[in-house]
Amino acid sequence: MPVHRKILFTTGICFLLPFMAYATIYKTTDAQGNIIFTDDPPPGVDVEPVQLKEPTVLPAIKIENRPERQEIATSHSIKYKNLTITSPANEATIRGSGEVTLSAVLQPPLHSEHQARWRLNGKLLAPPSSSLSHSLMNMSRGTYSAQIEVINAKGKVLKSAQVKFYVHRPSLLNQNRASDSTSSFPSLSPPLAPQAPRVPQGPKAHSGQSAPK
Repeated sequence: MPVHRKILFTTGICFLLPFMAYATIYKTTDAQGNIIFTDDPPPGVDVEPVQLKEPTVLPAIKIENRPERQEIATSHSIKYKNLTITSPANEATIRGSGEVTLSAVLQPPLHSEHQARWRLNGKLLAPPSSSLSHSLMNMSRGTYSAQIEVINAKGKVLKSAQVKFYVHRPSLLNQNRASDSTSSFPSLSPPLAPQAPRVPQGPKAHSGQSAPK
């Protein structure tokens, strides 16, 4: 069988497969020798019924539900739910040498393209960084307001938190008063007994001379 006839034969079979369960298929040949498959052969033409095999029906394959692909968080899609300053606590009083540690927690964690910056009484303490903590040394007595801000690459504030705290330190005046009060305390040693007056003595006699009569 020529190649083109094989192609026509195969194409015809594929085309007629959906109808094989509903009609009888006939095979005939036209004047050019082409094989034709049809379920309605023309009259006066030699036809041959085609015995087609029943199609193989495969059971449906159950496809399990795949977990949804987790979206990769980007600097534009991430939204911070909570930013809390854990040290010092709000309205806390700090005593001692004036050393204060500022620290905070952020949920979700800080994105790699974002930074945090600390302010004290509105003034920037240091350039923005990836750290959520900062140390303050030798702070004077007074009332302070500490604020942390999470910013993006353009400097836009995404989340912020603020606390108020107090620093108490002993003043130099109080220290001097304490020193003066210590030096003015009465002595605990018993007083010394008064000494007897000294009796004057006469001239001493020299050797070889008698004392005057």
